[in-house]
Amino acid sequence: MEFSYLYILAVVAIGVILYLAIANILKDKTNLLEKANRMIETGDFDGATEVYNQLILKNEFNPIYHAMLAYVFFRTENYQRAVVEYEIALKNEKDLPLKEVYNVNKYSGISYFHLKNYPKAFLSLYNSFMTNPQDAEVCYNIGMIYASQRKFEKALDFMSRAVGQEPMNYEAHFYTGLVATEANRRDIAIREFSIAKKISQIPQLDLYIAALFKENKDFMNAIRHLKNATRGTLTFEEKTKSFILMGECYKGLGLIEDAVTALELARQETDTVDDPKAMEYKKNILYNLGMAYVKDGKPEKGVSTWNDLKQFDFFYKDVKELTSGQLSDDVMARLTERWMLMPGLTTRDVIPTRDIVSKKFFDIDTLEKTVTRNVGEMKADPNATSSRIEQFKQLNIKRFREVSREILKFMGFTIQKEITLKYDSDFTDGKASGFVARKNSLDYLVIIKRHNDDVSGFVLLNALGTAKSMNIVNTVVMITSRFKEDALTIAQKNKNLTIIDRRGLIKALNVALQ
Repeated sequence: MEFSYLYILAVVAIGVILYLAIANILKDKTNLLEKANRMIETGDFDGATEVYNQLILKNEFNPIYHAMLAYVFFRTENYQRAVVEYEIALKNEKDLPLKEVYNVNKYSGISYFHLKNYPKAFLSLYNSFMTNPQDAEVCYNIGMIYASQRKFEKALDFMSRAVGQEPMNYEAHFYTGLVATEANRRDIAIREFSIAKKISQIPQLDLYIAALFKENKDFMNAIRHLKNATRGTLTFEEKTKSFILMGECYKGLGLIEDAVTALELARQETDTVDDPKAMEYKKNILYNLGMAYVKDGKPEKGVSTWNDLKQFDFFYKDVKELTSGQLSDDVMARLTERWMLMPGLTTRDVIPTRDIVSKKFFDIDTLEKTVTRNVGEMKADPNATSSRIEQFKQLNIKRFREVSREILKFMGFTIQKEITLKYDSDFTDGKASGFVARKNSLDYLVIIKRHNDDVSGFVLLNALGTAKSMNIVNTVVMITSRFKEDALTIAQKNKNLTIIDRRGLIKALNVALQ
């Protein structure tokens, strides 16, 4: 009897000890979770990462810890690490609360979206949408995925839901405006850009709204917005487009004198900047201004303006005819009437709809194709002048850099600034581009070279030295296709140097598009 009594006491004691031990473990875990949550709230993401890693070490199969760690990576924009942890969490989905399943699908979908893995992004986001069709962030990202497939009507349906839930979200209204423009739903685009303008007070949006009003032939409203735009801070290109559009709107109203004034202002903009694009705009402006002068009853001024087009005779075949002074009044009248019917700039010329997420494939050959006219061919052209050759050269350099930027963005880099390598003439000849860029919280020095140029060891050492002088020690990335032997030797020995060759770049882009 006494033995039984002692046995019962022992069992109870063990039970109490186990209970207290489990309670302490649970208390420790609760304290750690609360600590991690506080760290996230205060922005101490490194501390939160450390705590969640501790919890995972103690219980690696608990999906909630992986989900929370993934969220920390999501908040720090380390999307690659985030999706890895979210995938682990989803393997044990049955052990997650329904709310967490929803969040895991939502944030893994947004992470895949940022990584440009649109099929996986869509599946995850749509799972969240089926649970809660009112989540603005989910609707917005699904809309952007549809936009990437150029299914603009579907994109517009989802993005309209998003802006309905978050009426003060500038980005949502702006991109909904872009999608509506692509869908040719100009009234919706005007509404969304107008709301975005009220939220942000960005003057460029007045320019976009004006382009849409002009396309609707609502010239008065277009002029009102163009005047607002030109009062704000615009780039040379935006200001020039504003005055050209204003001239076209006045032309549409039959107010030729006002059209002349607007086009003269556009001409002044192109005269005051040293930019290859200014030459492109100047051709358009001089041609239209000449026509406006003739229509306004000032043919001499028109012919005088066209005389300035002679520097562009490579582009305009009818310049000699226009400036000959031998055109009859009837011919002039027909020319100006035809000019009155010319549509001019379109919304595609003004609104940067290319900024919508685009599922486009970038082959490194694109870098070559952007150089539209070889300088050597220009020199062989008997009509080419040294200034025109220089203009083409500068334009080609600019285009090369633009495509380089697009490739970096496509590969997930955020460009900080543009740089050049000392002692490397390729940077001034338009054969190379250099950038300081950021990806996954690391700084990179990125050099892009045309793929038909060999890269020597000197170039790699030059790049590494430049990176070191800028305190960029993580990685130097060279994107090209052909390396000399000494360059490959340096690359193999230097752990801070990563080379993405032409084949590697194409593979990376293919993976991104899967």
